[in-house]
Amino acid sequence: MCPQMKLNARQVETAKPKDKTYKMADGGGLYLEVSAKGSKYWRMKYRRPSDKKEDRLAFGVWPTVTLAQARAKRDEAKKLLVQGIDPKAEQKEAQAENSGHTLSKQLLVNGMPVTSAGVKTIDHAFCDILSFISSLISVRPTFGSLKPATC
Repeated sequence: MCPQMKLNARQVETAKPKDKTYKMADGGGLYLEVSAKGSKYWRMKYRRPSDKKEDRLAFGVWPTVTLAQARAKRDEAKKLLVQGIDPKAEQKEAQAENSGHTLSKQLLVNGMPVTSAGVKTIDHAFCDILSFISSLISVRPTFGSLKPATC
């Protein structure tokens, strides 16, 4: 088996589309997927720690994500795999934690002051929904020690 040559920036830049999507390997599971339309996607092939099934992890589109950045993301994913953590599951979890819906729920549950305009909008909508529901059942809901938001 001959050693695999790593990609260089010029190869990535000059990769041309073919009739079908093809892959250009860089090593360590990282590859550039070149679509028939000419789009270039950084991906990594790996085996999930939980069930040893093959999976793919997306790192972004070239040129937004450079070769060096894709390699750094691959190295981060490899570190997670060594620890027995599925990098795709970790990525999804991080995205869920950053969503506005999750943030607004945390603010409501923890009773923290609302500072962001987007969260204020969500808070007001939630308040309207609670008011409507409470009018239907004729009882004002309370949530422990939290005070109802003023609409």
